[in-house]
Amino acid sequence: MSLRVIATVLLAIVLLPLLAGAQTTAPQKPNLAPMAYFVGLWHCKFLKNPDPKLVGATFSFAGATDPAGYWEILDLRDGRINITWDSPANRWTFIYLGNGGDYSVMTTPGWVGKHLTLKEVVTYGDAPRGQAQFLKLSDSQYRGTYLAQTTSGLEAYETECTRV
Repeated sequence: MSLRVIATVLLAIVLLPLLAGAQTTAPQKPNLAPMAYFVGLWHCKFLKNPDPKLVGATFSFAGATDPAGYWEILDLRDGRINITWDSPANRWTFIYLGNGGDYSVMTTPGWVGKHLTLKEVVTYGDAPRGQAQFLKLSDSQYRGTYLAQTTSGLEAYETECTRV
């Protein structure tokens, strides 16, 4: 046997058990039912915005469950929000990925009655972290608020959204 063949066999003997041990099973699929509220096509209107020109402006987003069943995905004009249950941490995680490279991670224990409160834990550039709240007005309508304390003062956003 050549030295190259022996080296390859030895490398395989050493690495294969390591690679086999590194394989992990996929986490159990979460029960996405509590966040399925956001599935569908939603039309929204700004009721409050730090930019007064945007008050009254409208936008839409579409929510769906990913084919693998691990995420609820909200497709926005400027990005995407992925929602999943973090079983080891016992919380919902909302991960926003903006089309311009910005991002945010928010967490929540879940709905309490008609209320869902999310706390921002990571932001792009360590921007001030805020808090979002959703209030179910009906099965097809909610009001959302987002508040963040910045160096310029309190930033407040409020939207009302209706599923169509």
